[in-house]
Amino acid sequence: MLILALLCSAMDVDFPPLTALDLLELLLLQQACTPRIDQWGLDEGNPYPPEIRRLQQLVALSDLFVPELAHLELPQKAEALLEGCFLLNRDPQHYSALLGQMQERIAGETALYKCSSSMELHYLQLTFTRTLRFKRLAGQLLSFNSGLLEANFYLYHSYLLTKAVSQAVDTAEIDEFLRAVIDPRGQAFSEAELVAKHGYPVADLTEDDLDFW
Repeated sequence: MLILALLCSAMDVDFPPLTALDLLELLLLQQACTPRIDQWGLDEGNPYPPEIRRLQQLVALSDLFVPELAHLELPQKAEALLEGCFLLNRDPQHYSALLGQMQERIAGETALYKCSSSMELHYLQLTFTRTLRFKRLAGQLLSFNSGLLEANFYLYHSYLLTKAVSQAVDTAEIDEFLRAVIDPRGQAFSEAELVAKHGYPVADLTEDDLDFW
């Protein structure tokens, strides 16, 4: 969704509303660009405008979808989000629908497990972080061949073998679960609303990054 939004922005057309999944994907993108979260700075010491705008977008989306973390500085927000700490002070009843979906999926596989009547948030936190870890691994599979610009006969055979596996990877259900954990209300915001009400900076991050390559 985030990449689609960037492409639409580049073509000056409307793009789909942003959800909590876009927050998570932007967070993972930023971490891929700058792995050390303690180096994520919005101050004048950051000489890279594309990253500053990306960080500003992270702050705006985080404050909307995870308001429990609004009082924290950005590095602490990011850590708390990735570790699922935001869950522990939430009302378990907000996750009634998600709990029902989880029960239905498990019941379709086995009758060995029975769940409590309300979501146990410390277990949901563990499930969230484990599923997020898999999403990272799946992302590596999906992008495995992205850096292969040319190949000889042998490398092309390797490309075909790995392409078949990566194309079979589908994270749609995982993404929906992660989104529902972060934002059980299922909110979505248009770019116009984000800009007008929440200080969301509009920028073509792809073009910006190329400008500073």
